[in-house]
Amino acid sequence: MTSSSLQKSIYRATASYSFSDNYDRLIISCVLYTFLSSIIANDSSYASSAMSTAQSYISTYVSKLNVIKTTKISYSVMKTYIDKLNISSFLGYSRDNISDIQSMYEDTTEIVPFSSQYFSQYMYKVSNISTTLYERLSNIHKLIMVPILRYYIDNYGAVDSDMDVYSADSAYTDNPGKEIIFSINNINAGTIASDIAANKQGIKRYIYKTMLYDEYIKITIK
Repeated sequence: MTSSSLQKSIYRATASYSFSDNYDRLIISCVLYTFLSSIIANDSSYASSAMSTAQSYISTYVSKLNVIKTTKISYSVMKTYIDKLNISSFLGYSRDNISDIQSMYEDTTEIVPFSSQYFSQYMYKVSNISTTLYERLSNIHKLIMVPILRYYIDNYGAVDSDMDVYSADSAYTDNPGKEIIFSINNINAGTIASDIAANKQGIKRYIYKTMLYDEYIKITIK
């Protein structure tokens, strides 16, 4: 079975499944491709039933991915990579693209819950950064993100775990922390944006731009 044929089989297998979004569809497609490539290499009889075999494993891999979303940094890393590729269909993925996503999928680095007491790059779902970028992100954490959260801890009874960093490197992959997308549980994103504009958290001098991003808030840092 050729690589192209297998890719088409997986594309058809996932077409009728209701995924949460296209990110999940593309990630699962890449994982299925790797899995089926392996079993077909060991037993060529599976080539004739590649589509049905893929369909039978979709739910299993969706369940695994749902766990990864809340526990591993790999999901955020994969989404950033997919955004950078800007290819909406699995049929447009090269074997290198599929291999890259598979490698990211296998990364078991765990998300570290946000803390106002210490810093970890894994609070921001960022992996493999230089010492210079690590130090910059650490300063952003101390000077910007912690003061934002502490304002809501002091005034609204929030706790550290209420801070959810959606992404810290989606737009500036070579400069993690330049743009941060986040939310604080039970605090409206519009309220946070207004508070930043009013400098209630004392961090306005560090912020270049603030905007809403669905239920999140996006800040671009100077």
